[in-house]
Amino acid sequence: MKFYIKIILRIARFVPFSKMRVKFLRHAGVTIGKDCRLFSADWSSEPYLIRLGDHVVVSNNVRF
Repeated sequence: MKFYIKIILRIARFVPFSKMRVKFLRHAGVTIGKDCRLFSADWSSEPYLIRLGDHVVVSNNVRF
């Protein structure tokens, strides 16, 4: 995995606002639909394999 993607995933974990977290994760390669809310979650080493549909809520302590 590229070094900058690891950094983005670590930063996204601590971003306080869900909309900003979605932007970070999309930049890392996660496919995220519209109107999603993401709380603190652990992301895998291959974020480009993860796809979330529309109107999804990911709670705390979820691992992908």
